[in-house]
Amino acid sequence: GNVNGDGGYGYGYGYGFRNDFRYGNSYENENGNRARFQSNSDYYDPVTTAWRGYQTGIDTSQTSDRNISPEIEKFWKRLCDCKTAGSIDISSQHDRTLWQRTWQAAASGVFLDRYRDHEPFSVLVRELISRPQASQPATRDLIAAAIAAFLESSLQSKVPNDRSSLPSFVERMNLIMNAIDNRVSFDAGQIQDPQRMRSALATITQAFPGIMGELMTKFQTIPPTASSWMRTLENIKRVEIPEAKIVRNGEDGWTAGDGYEDLTTAWTEWFDEPTVGWLTRGEFLESPQLTPTYESCEQYATTLLRIWTLLTFYWGAGAVWAKCRHHPQNAGRGGGGGVVDDTKVCGEPLMCRTTSGSSRCSRCYHQQGTWSCSRIGHKDTICQTCLNTLQTELLGDGQYASTDVYDATVERDTIRRDGVIAVLRNVKSRRPPKIEPNWHTSYRLQNGALVAVVRLLASKQKITRDLEIQWAEIVPIDPLNQLNEGKSRSEGRMAVRLLSQADCRMLRPDVEVLERNQPVAIIDVRVFVKEVMPVLSTFADCDGFTKHIEGIPFIDQIIGSGGEAVHSVEFSLAEVEDQPRALVIQKAIEASGIHYLARLSPEQKGRIVTGLVDLTKEANLYGTQLTAFLAGLS
Repeated sequence: GNVNGDGGYGYGYGYGFRNDFRYGNSYENENGNRARFQSNSDYYDPVTTAWRGYQTGIDTSQTSDRNISPEIEKFWKRLCDCKTAGSIDISSQHDRTLWQRTWQAAASGVFLDRYRDHEPFSVLVRELISRPQASQPATRDLIAAAIAAFLESSLQSKVPNDRSSLPSFVERMNLIMNAIDNRVSFDAGQIQDPQRMRSALATITQAFPGIMGELMTKFQTIPPTASSWMRTLENIKRVEIPEAKIVRNGEDGWTAGDGYEDLTTAWTEWFDEPTVGWLTRGEFLESPQLTPTYESCEQYATTLLRIWTLLTFYWGAGAVWAKCRHHPQNAGRGGGGGVVDDTKVCGEPLMCRTTSGSSRCSRCYHQQGTWSCSRIGHKDTICQTCLNTLQTELLGDGQYASTDVYDATVERDTIRRDGVIAVLRNVKSRRPPKIEPNWHTSYRLQNGALVAVVRLLASKQKITRDLEIQWAEIVPIDPLNQLNEGKSRSEGRMAVRLLSQADCRMLRPDVEVLERNQPVAIIDVRVFVKEVMPVLSTFADCDGFTKHIEGIPFIDQIIGSGGEAVHSVEFSLAEVEDQPRALVIQKAIEASGIHYLARLSPEQKGRIVTGLVDLTKEANLYGTQLTAFLAGLS
């Protein structure tokens, strides 16, 4: 078969394989780290196994529990109940939106799982052909992906054995070829996701030879229209899909693509209609330069916002980010490949921007590494191109999916004092760990944790970067019996409360309640709402916070822009740990530059020391936390 030179796909008559030049022939182990295998046949068998391209979204091993968004299922049934193609009016914005989303759901393959006779899909294609170009889905890659899902399902379910069923089967094939010829455009302006289009076309060219072989084997004949099918396939194989456009913002060479937003929104997009793309771009991971002096209160306030945004959403981005593959046996070999014990690899997200002239990407070995591990001595790096490809797989469903992304379905909602609570069922990681977590001690989905809720058209749908995010807090299903939360997690049940302006002043005052049976994806952000959101809310209101700190009499000393230098006493970690707590607190107060403390009598200072000792014990301050506390006293 012929292989697309840019590593997108392979195709041929009767056989094929996926060739990914960025990784070679590889698979991803349980911890998200790649290891080598020996032959292409381990990845794809064109007859007995469905194409594993992540863009089509079909998981052949788990389809029985997939469900559809309620509004999409209603619209789908309207199409199926309609006797004449094109008679449903989709001129309204609401119905046009449903029409687009129905094609997205069809591309995910969920309808083919629900309706094994494929007739509803034929109805959808007839509707498409009967309508003018203006009413087509906004991007042609959706049509191609939906057709690919249909053909993939046809290859799995085999050509019908009964000759009486052959005419209807051939009619569906003719419909498919008609749609490809007249409704699938290869214009770059009509393709939102080039990789999805590339993968879909690969699947189409892979599936048809298998179907033709089945027809010959069972009926010793081919349909009269088969020659036109082959001409269409030849045209497909000559198509060259353009790569995603790459743009660079600023002098630091920040790389972005596919219409990425300007960097000025990087630290505010989390409350201004956030999307999955905001997490995957990781623009907010660019930490600000911390200095002793700041030119203005605005610069100081912006720096605080950038730091706190980074701290809040670091692990949320890490859920859909490449992980460090450094292993002790590969030390000094650039992060290394080869088969390793994945339980001992580093596993930290590669979220540190590399400097110019750094090592090459550990995945493709021919581009400059853009992201690296924060740990000293770990040489694993990844370029932006490989990161984008890997993130698409992490957001899919299957062996490449992220372990911190979960599928769930809304079971019901209930009203409590803290708001509207959505109870979820069938909560399951897209790549569960090999060992069942101890839900009472695991970092996963803890009560009070911040999560990103993504509404899906169908369960296990591939998560695209344009899908909106709603922030939510994990809450107990039963507030009076929280000890059973671990058991509920093991049973796949959880409850969330969507955050609103009552939790953070920058969020919307009202939120759209999750509808019953709505499929959702959950991204675990792994921080606690009550610890981070109040502070983030304060810093996010930059104008209000700036005006507030401008009113502080000694603000010039705080930001170092003028006036008397801020008095500070440094305490080493060893000094704090080796001496009695009361003694180091007394030293901090005695050396303090706070005028009020300096004017106190020894007896008053003694009482303050006693109170502060009790306070630090109650707050469980130790190590670097205690040293920072002592520095604040000075």
